[in-house]
This record gives sequence, structure tokens and C-alpha cells, in this order.
Amino acid sequence: MLARNTHNARKPRPSRAGFTSEYKLKVFLLGSKTLRRSAAGFFKNIFLFLVFLAITGPWVIAQGEDLSPAISDLKVQPGKGPAGTVFTITLRITDPQGHDDLERTLFQRREGRESSEITLHDDGLNGDVSKGDGIYTGKDRVPKTAAKATHLFEVFVRDKSGHRSNLLEYTFTVLEGVVIHEEGLARKL
Repeated sequence: MLARNTHNARKPRPSRAGFTSEYKLKVFLLGSKTLRRSAAGFFKNIFLFLVFLAITGPWVIAQGEDLSPAISDLKVQPGKGPAGTVFTITLRITDPQGHDDLERTLFQRREGRESSEITLHDDGLNGDVSKGDGIYTGKDRVPKTAAKATHLFEVFVRDKSGHRSNLLEYTFTVLEGVVIHEEGLARKL
């Protein structure tokens, strides 16, 4: 049996960087302290991000919801009359952000071209029946230059954030003649 002289055994040579190939393999397989620290930092950041999502998730989802106001139950009284006729528009408005977020203006387009605005009220005054009931009222007058025909109007509202409601339509028929308003009295000519 041959005895092996371990005293003269060849020792591993250091590499250029001063580390043995055995050390490099160990670092590769197990990682260095720096690598382990950065991995721990990475997982810590992932954990914090997940906590952030858990806290802000409902808010982010709410931001994706439709925040636009909605209009319904549109009524126009009267639905026909000669130029100069004062007519009343009522409609229900709901807004997920509350009624204080609404612009109190009804935007309307006649036949998709001519735009006009009507001030709306939900104050129990100015033709509005009940204050704060979500049913808004506005008044307007048929222009003296309106053509005698049935006109189609599209209406919508906006909130203060610029969200636009759905569109509703109504028709108004302009009849022959003109209504002249003098001192609160109206008469047909």
C-alpha cells in the first residue's frame, strides 16, 4: 500500500482575482453575502409593493369605474308652440360623485349642429318643484328665427371634472305664428 504524501500535494492555484475556482463555485451555488442581501432587499421590495396594492387597490379600481353623471326622465312642456314660446325642461340627474359635483347646465344640440345651454335648478325655485330631489328644471324660449318644423335636440350634462353624461333626445315642433311677451303676459299673433 502506498502512502500518499499529502504534505507535498499540489494546492489549488489562486485565479487571477485571487480566488480559487472552488471558492467561485461556492459563490455561484450559494451566493455571496452581497448577493444574499440584494435578494433579501428584492423580496422586501416585492412585499412592500404587494402591501401598497392591497391598500390602494380599491381606490385604483374605483378610478376605473364610470364616474359620469347619468340623465333620465326627460320631459319638455309644452312640446310644441310658435316662435317665442317659453318651454320647461325637467330631467333626473344622478352623479356617483354627488350633486355638488354637477355643472348646473344642460347642453343641447339642435339637429347635431347648433349648440345652446340652459341653466338648471334643483332649488325649489325658478320652476323647480322640490329642492334637492335630483330632478332639475330649466327654461328656455324658442328663438323668433326658428324655422317652422319639428326639431330634434340632443341633451347632456357634465360634472366639474368634465365627465359627460349619456345623451337623451327630445323633439319640439315650431308652429306658425309668434308669441310676444309683454310685462309677463304672452299672446299669440
